[in-house]
Amino acid sequence: YDAGIAAIEQMKAAQTKLASTPKEQQDPVKAQITQAGGTAVTELSAALELEKPEDPNRSIVLSRLGEAYESMSKWQEAADTYQKAIALKPDTAANYNNLGNDLAKLGKVDDARTAYQKYVELNPADAALAWRNFGTVLYNSNRMKESIEPLQKATTLDPKNATAWLLLGIALVNTMEFKTEGDKITPVMQPGTVEAYQHAIDLDPNGPIGAQAKQGLDSLTAMGVGITMR
Repeated sequence: YDAGIAAIEQMKAAQTKLASTPKEQQDPVKAQITQAGGTAVTELSAALELEKPEDPNRSIVLSRLGEAYESMSKWQEAADTYQKAIALKPDTAANYNNLGNDLAKLGKVDDARTAYQKYVELNPADAALAWRNFGTVLYNSNRMKESIEPLQKATTLDPKNATAWLLLGIALVNTMEFKTEGDKITPVMQPGTVEAYQHAIDLDPNGPIGAQAKQGLDSLTAMGVGITMR
């Protein structure tokens, strides 16, 4: 178990390093993450073999094993492992959040929503975080239409998060409909699109999120959807 946890810590350090490493230099760091994740899976699996089924710490080992699988992008193995941990200790909120992340990445949106909802029930103070995680995973998986609902919930619960507003705005634009009038095709903007972008700008007026939101509004203006800039 200790060896597995040490490998997870090495993996996290490499993941942090990766975020600040130029793209052309990332391959060795990615290899470190994969190696550390593989070591963590091996060691934690061995720890489970040594434990008795009734061991009170078994759910903890399973949770960390799920984390190791996630580091290797093995979403199904991670989800299966978190479900085993939940079966042993169904009141551990974090496992539902992690399970939701993995199920969303697998495209199992309804199951992911159920997991996030259970997390919210157990940890209502972090409801905004749960829905933001759900929306972000769906967004990153290019499931734009499905990301809208959780992002709307997240922005309602935590209206001060600029990133959530930006992602909501982009998702709404990407699900825009079009109407045909004669030979003319006109874009029909989704309700709340401009407001989402504007909130992102107001919350991050001089930062990268605000700049991206401003570009989004400029693009809508160029499309001629008839918005009023402020």
